[in-house]
Amino acid sequence: ARALAANSLECKRRFGLTGTLLQNDMMELYCTLSWAAPGALGPAQDFKSYYQVPIGMGNKIDANPSQLTKGRDRAIELHKLVRKHMIRRDKEMIKDQIPGKTDSIVICPMSEEQQEVYNRVLDSDDYALLRKNSDPCPCGIKKSSGEPVMRKRCCFEHVYQEDLSLFYVDPRLSDEEGKLKWSRFLLPAI
Repeated sequence: ARALAANSLECKRRFGLTGTLLQNDMMELYCTLSWAAPGALGPAQDFKSYYQVPIGMGNKIDANPSQLTKGRDRAIELHKLVRKHMIRRDKEMIKDQIPGKTDSIVICPMSEEQQEVYNRVLDSDDYALLRKNSDPCPCGIKKSSGEPVMRKRCCFEHVYQEDLSLFYVDPRLSDEEGKLKWSRFLLPAI
């Protein structure tokens, strides 16, 4: 609702101010820049297929050389386009104006109850599955390079709540079949 209201404002100039424009989601960049400079990045679907998908594929650990090149080229192209509409300032410019940072590390031993819970998690079948997710899949499938496929990218890519005893799968995060990627686990308060 707010985005629609902001987009409906008719004015000659728009200015946006944000702390971290592009954190983890390129569509955040698209939405903000499309508001500040309407049409600068084209339609959302075109932005996604031309920039977001190739850049994302090029950033994957198992990207092939073609995907790496295409992703890098699109990232450079997008950066040049965005620079026309955005002024970026970082801490480097004002480092002499801000106080130094002090880190204090305090080591606190776990209470008996915390140690009990910690051991219960480490000994659980759920945690064993999670811990082994980067191991070769027991089905034996291999990549075209001959390397074994990791469990989390093969037979163990998804998890179902009924397969778990300790971890909790928030149903809002799973798909219509109840599947959830390993990276979306939630550990409930025990």
